[in-house]
Amino acid sequence: MKKKEYLTYLLTFQGINYYLDLKTNKIYANIHRQQFHLDLTKYVPAASILLLHGFTSVSNSQLSFLWKLILLVLGYVFVGYLVELLARTKKETSFNEFHFETLPIKDEFLYIFSRNVYGKFGIGIIFAFFAIYQSVEYLSKGSYLSYLLSDMGFFISYFGLISSHLFKQIIVLKKLKKKNA
Repeated sequence: MKKKEYLTYLLTFQGINYYLDLKTNKIYANIHRQQFHLDLTKYVPAASILLLHGFTSVSNSQLSFLWKLILLVLGYVFVGYLVELLARTKKETSFNEFHFETLPIKDEFLYIFSRNVYGKFGIGIIFAFFAIYQSVEYLSKGSYLSYLLSDMGFFISYFGLISSHLFKQIIVLKKLKKKNA
């Protein structure tokens, strides 16, 4: 059985969407607008419900404050991964391998690519600290507004840092900059 190949969105440049293949670290271009692909795996909805129950039981348990915070962060990472399983870009025949050498405006492409990568990094770090602060507030005071804000912060930081495979994007960016030099 052949596994489906999934791609990670990089950027849109001159009306073309660029994606990263995580297995080969190659960039693929798709001129056609990609349709949203909803991949409903077997256990994602049930696991999400169990995790929600797990969040409430962790916050009401007799564990130490540090363990509550660690379990809350691990639960957020796991839920983010489950959400990522739901929405993926499937590699289809309309995707063509991108050759950086053929691009007429290389500097502008690299500028936009690096701006996107380091922008995701900055936003992800800021929202990670925001989410940890709000989680501490939620666990110490029990405010549900802090719980919702920590949810928002963790999901933004998860999608900015982990789900976008940011460190692989940085590696690909450095390789492209070496090719351009």
